[in-house]
Amino acid sequence: MLPVIAYTAFTGITNVVGGILGKIEHLRRGRFRTEVLHGLVAFGGGTMLAAVALVLLPEGLLGMSGVAAGVLLVVGAILFLLIDEAIDRKGGTASQFVAMVMDFIPGSLALGAAFGTGGALGPVLAVLLSMNNLPQGFNSYKELHEKRWSPARILASISVTIPIGVASGLIGLFFLADHPALLAGLYIFSSGGLLYLMMHDIFPIAHQRKHWWPTMLGVVGFLAGILTETIGR
Repeated sequence: MLPVIAYTAFTGITNVVGGILGKIEHLRRGRFRTEVLHGLVAFGGGTMLAAVALVLLPEGLLGMSGVAAGVLLVVGAILFLLIDEAIDRKGGTASQFVAMVMDFIPGSLALGAAFGTGGALGPVLAVLLSMNNLPQGFNSYKELHEKRWSPARILASISVTIPIGVASGLIGLFFLADHPALLAGLYIFSSGGLLYLMMHDIFPIAHQRKHWWPTMLGVVGFLAGILTETIGR
């Protein structure tokens, strides 16, 4: 139980660290600020893609048929689409923050369950989640700051992800680890939702005309995911 609490708390803290970086970077103006934003979003997208391609989908496909996995993948994408559309209809307030929480909860559930099943998958997921959470927190701070939230209110809101992550991790540990079929379904379902977020939100934001390095950070993020997964074997 203690490793789950420690790892999920750490991954939640990286959300806050991203928010703090957003606060510091927000004091700067001009092209550099824009490039940093695009670069961090691209890096987070790369690590998210690595988590889906190298961890979540392979582990999920081991526990269910291709047809069932396909259905769950589409259901996950549709659910994230509906939530995204609901946010847009209400003016898009804090959509990046909501996306961060939507991403973090299933990831923490899977993280807790992975520790319950043993092996190196738990730490690998923790590292991948952390690398993805940093730009998520950064982007959430930027968005909420534009909504005229105070820095203290923004960081306090982002900090709520720490207990949410710990609670989700413990639920995964005690209720999902002993149900491999349910865990496999969660992996596939989460993959569908994350793929939707990547295609709809992350990759379009990451692209910047006439600037190659923010996009290349997406490749670096995927490489970081490969190295993390390989070292964790």
